[in-house]
Amino acid sequence: MTTEYSINEIEAYYSECFSKDLKGYFENGRLSPWGGCFPSRRNHKEWVIFVSLTASFYAIQVCLEQKWSRDSAIKLMYELGVNWMIFNADFNLLESFLERSGIKREINQIKEIEDILDVAPMVLQFVIERLEPFFNSYQSDGFKKEFFDKNFIVGYIRHSLFETLRILYRQYKPSTGLTGIVFNSKIFSFYYRQKFLGQLKRYFKSAKDDEGFVEILYIYDGVNDRWEDGRPGDDATENIMFSIIFMYMIMAEQTFLEKVEFREVRFHQCSKWPFISSGPGAGPYLHPLRTLELAGLIPTKSETSLYLEMALKIFPVLREEFFSILNNKMNDVIDGHFRVRIKKLLFNEENNIKRILEEWAISSERTISEVIQKLGFRIVKPF
Repeated sequence: MTTEYSINEIEAYYSECFSKDLKGYFENGRLSPWGGCFPSRRNHKEWVIFVSLTASFYAIQVCLEQKWSRDSAIKLMYELGVNWMIFNADFNLLESFLERSGIKREINQIKEIEDILDVAPMVLQFVIERLEPFFNSYQSDGFKKEFFDKNFIVGYIRHSLFETLRILYRQYKPSTGLTGIVFNSKIFSFYYRQKFLGQLKRYFKSAKDDEGFVEILYIYDGVNDRWEDGRPGDDATENIMFSIIFMYMIMAEQTFLEKVEFREVRFHQCSKWPFISSGPGAGPYLHPLRTLELAGLIPTKSETSLYLEMALKIFPVLREEFFSILNNKMNDVIDGHFRVRIKKLLFNEENNIKRILEEWAISSERTISEVIQKLGFRIVKPF
């Protein structure tokens, strides 16, 4: 979703900051070989308006230079109080100008691209409306028509800026194939740190905060007032990451089950990972994949290959964090032998999960529970 901008915000920035920022960025008319620097990059909105205003004035200058002599055009722009921004090597190409000025390099977020594309027409209209009185002060109608061709300016910037942003957009958001699934370490890290916990509490509405960690005592849909299973995230990538993280936290939790004193308090307080129970009966002893199944988070057979591919990338990240918790935050309460045993149990469980999911993808069984039992694993771990 793009950020909303108002004419008042554009006018305030233009009046109070633009001229100063422009002079600072272009070092009083000189283009640095490394590009300029937006003064302090105060906030997202001001940067977007700065880029849109700069592109708009560049388009106007292209028009003036093409219609008039360079010296006269430069003089006119200075009379308007705007630095001259066309440089010989740009060949009147907006993309070249944005590249050499360093602006293109600084447009480094999908949201910035979307916002610039959205606000640029408003900014261009704002600029044109403020320049019209200046040009209308000349007596010759022929001059106005020849040197201030609004249609040319609007068409030029819409085509040039759109094409520049389109190329940038495709660089930052390459094709994801037919599924639309995007996954890499940066995406996972942001999701895990910023979004997972909030989605966990929304998906399991019965979850409670208890002694510094979230406690989930029931995973069923009815108890959690859940009308639809399987969509805890904002898109398909988040749905899969949510399921894998949730499963791994169950796996980690179950390595402590033989020492109950660590289960509900010590480990969860140290790690801030949630305590997860399947509900009355099996409690926290239910197999992780069966727990996912009851929670509506198990992948379908057709999804399992992709699910496994992402799981094998996420497991090492969560495993490293889990081991760090054991070694640093629980060093005083776990002896070396038990720590080694916990790590071995977790490695074994990772391999078992992989084996079960591989079988699930190709088997004729209709539930994951049948596959778990078929391969000789327990549905409920021994108490």
